[in-house]
Amino acid sequence: MPKNLRLPLLSAAVLALATPLSPVPAQESRTLNFDPSTEPAVLAIAKVQPAVVNINTERVVRTTVQDPFESMLNEFFGGNLGGGGRTQERKQSSLGSGFVVDPEGYIITNEHVVERAADLKISVSFPDGSTYDAKYVGGDRQFDLALLKIEKRDGKPFPHIDLSKPSPNFLGQTVLALGNPLGYKSSVSRGIISAKDREVRIQDVTYRKLLQTDAAINPGNSGGPLIDLAGQLCGVNSVRMAFTPDRMPVSGIGFSIPASVVAEKFALFRQQARSPVVASNPTVRGGGSDIDINEAFSKIPWSGNLKDGSSRGGSSAAPGGGGSKPPAAAEASASSARRLFGLSLQTLTDDLAAVFGIQTEKGVLISDVDPGSPAREAGLRKGLVLYKIGKYNVTNPAEVEKILSDVKAGTEVDIVAGTPGRRLPFGLGSSPAQKTTVTLTAR
Repeated sequence: MPKNLRLPLLSAAVLALATPLSPVPAQESRTLNFDPSTEPAVLAIAKVQPAVVNINTERVVRTTVQDPFESMLNEFFGGNLGGGGRTQERKQSSLGSGFVVDPEGYIITNEHVVERAADLKISVSFPDGSTYDAKYVGGDRQFDLALLKIEKRDGKPFPHIDLSKPSPNFLGQTVLALGNPLGYKSSVSRGIISAKDREVRIQDVTYRKLLQTDAAINPGNSGGPLIDLAGQLCGVNSVRMAFTPDRMPVSGIGFSIPASVVAEKFALFRQQARSPVVASNPTVRGGGSDIDINEAFSKIPWSGNLKDGSSRGGSSAAPGGGGSKPPAAAEASASSARRLFGLSLQTLTDDLAAVFGIQTEKGVLISDVDPGSPAREAGLRKGLVLYKIGKYNVTNPAEVEKILSDVKAGTEVDIVAGTPGRRLPFGLGSSPAQKTTVTLTAR
């Protein structure tokens, strides 16, 4: 290289090194200094996650297995020559989610997560690993909501989601679904509110006014909270659509129960918990849901003979007839209903009807049934309503006692019992009562 060119090149190089760097634009500087821990979604999850629980339920399922040889004997020789088969028991477990809504330990979840709670062992676990046994307080199948209760150990309040400050639930707003899908604890998915006021029918129940979201809701998410970026409750994750009616796969369509409905039902469930009948009766479903008539009447002999061999056509304390009223009843000194049939009864007041979400109608509430009693053997369960004894309508326990005062052991008594009519939501009227006649033999 010619010597006369070296000096200009060297000068240019020194000048380039000495030139100050251009300043980083302010926007790029903010990006480089961004702290992910301040992201709204992260803050919302940190605020709410301690109140989200994993719910594990365990239920004993009993099935009767018939021996093939016994079946052959019964088929060819008639009668029950075997012993009716043998009963097998197995434990059935399920997983779901829920969240604490009160510092005293009340937990909201889906009714389908804890259905048939009388036969369930329910345990809940928090993200910190602590585990509690829970009791069922109340539920509503029509809205798929249930309330559980856990007890404090150290006197400290539980972390909870405040139901008094729900999200406004704007169309398109960002939402986060928290829960335990497929057993993966403390999981989060993200989406938006895709639609509101959706209606979904599952089997015989139609759910209305649901939120639709594309946040992933998978098995195990049921009962968990759907929140906004401020940590406010949008709703309770309930169900997702997996297939169309034509069995075409679907993704990104899930449904949640709005926070406003959750707050309303929580208040009702707590009121229900203060009722002495419900507090001692975990099988009663309140708030407008159906008492499961298939479960409650599973042992009723709809035709033929009773289990003790007596028939429906025998002598009766009050033979069947019209619906006339009995004479004025006086208070009985002892409970004939319990002594004879194992029934504990309570007047179905307007207040109780309001708590249970049922029609105010004439009848006597069955508040308890003794194990091994004629009533239990016939399939009667607490939570059902007793309407008639023989030809007499009954409206309070005193009338029942008056009618049964002269009944002796071995006498057959026809009674009419069943599930009362239910008030349907959204002003849709009431469902009809479901009744059946059962013959009880006094013990």
